[in-house]
Amino acid sequence: MICHTLIIDGLILRSTSNIGKIKVNHSKRSEGKSGYTFSKRVSLWLNIFTNFSILPLRIAVFQGFIFAFLGFVLGIETVIEKFSNPQLPLGFSALAVAIFIFAGVQLISLGIIGEYVGRVFLSQNKRPQFAISKKYE
Repeated sequence: MICHTLIIDGLILRSTSNIGKIKVNHSKRSEGKSGYTFSKRVSLWLNIFTNFSILPLRIAVFQGFIFAFLGFVLGIETVIEKFSNPQLPLGFSALAVAIFIFAGVQLISLGIIGEYVGRVFLSQNKRPQFAISKKYE
């Protein structure tokens, strides 16, 4: 199910950063129960997180570098162990190294492609990417 929720906070933050705060006293609900179940709240959070942020793409790239680095370190450690003890079987270690390195490369590639798609979207959506607060002559 695709959720097409209008998120006012994200739309406001896109157009201005001039936002104030007002202290509000919240009271308990007088009757009834909230319609937001746990799954609806998680869905709303994911919608906000993915629609108004490039952070998930950057996290994917960062995780990719971590996985690739761990695979590289594990590969070096496997080679050192094999030279120090030639009777060691290589199967599991080589498979783990390959999985770590390829998973890292895939995450890096996914993040880079996502960055490009995001930049194309920003240039094609015909919305201003900035707000002019003062004009100097």
